Amino acid sequence: MWRYARYMLYILVVGWIIVGVGYGQIPDPLTTHFGLDGQPDGWAPKTLVNTFGFVALGLGIMLLAYIFTGLVIRGTQRSGSMGTGKPSQAELTKLRDEGEATVVVTGILLTCVAAVLEVLLVVALFGVLQGPGMTVLVVVGLIIAFVAPAYWGEKRMRTLRKKYPDDEYFAHLKGGMFYYDPEDKRAMVTRRNGMSTQVNFASAGGKAVVVVLIAVIVGTIAAIAWGA
Repeated sequence: MWRYARYMLYILVVGWIIVGVGYGQIPDPLTTHFGLDGQPDGWAPKTLVNTFGFVALGLGIMLLAYIFTGLVIRGTQRSGSMGTGKPSQAELTKLRDEGEATVVVTGILLTCVAAVLEVLLVVALFGVLQGPGMTVLVVVGLIIAFVAPAYWGEKRMRTLRKKYPDDEYFAHLKGGMFYYDPEDKRAMVTRRNGMSTQVNFASAGGKAVVVVLIAVIVGTIAAIAWGA
């Protein structure tokens, strides 16, 4: 995660530099919110506190991602158990590997969201984009924010599948986040740690969830385009 986080940190730093150097070019009042149609509908007075507090949101999310990931990984390493009673040492190792991979994917997701938010905030402050252009930028940014951690998660899963070639759970865990087992007809399956459940996206119920999500996304974009 830390290598990817370093790249995201570069984006945050560049954003701060752009805002600092171009402060005089930022319009007053500041645009603080956009509607679904990409048009600004919220403003605030242009002050140093408001301007740099605005762009500090991305840094805040990234710091939370670091703290969350570090604490959970440390807790997982120390506990050695994740609600499964008294598993064997081999099972404990699997649990730690799985837990760390899942947590790091979440950390990367939050970090990518922070970087995308920083870009959107800088664009909003300078008023570079409005309307459909802003909407498209938001959609593209969110896609990138979710694809990047899924890509890292899948790389990590490949490593774990080589480490545990006979483990079916790792074989069915895609991107470190999505469980996909065509032979299991259950829509919800219990995680290895026994503490929670997750959607089996290969089941009929799991596919229904995907269809609903796609319908919501497409419907929202169509509504925005129609309104524009």
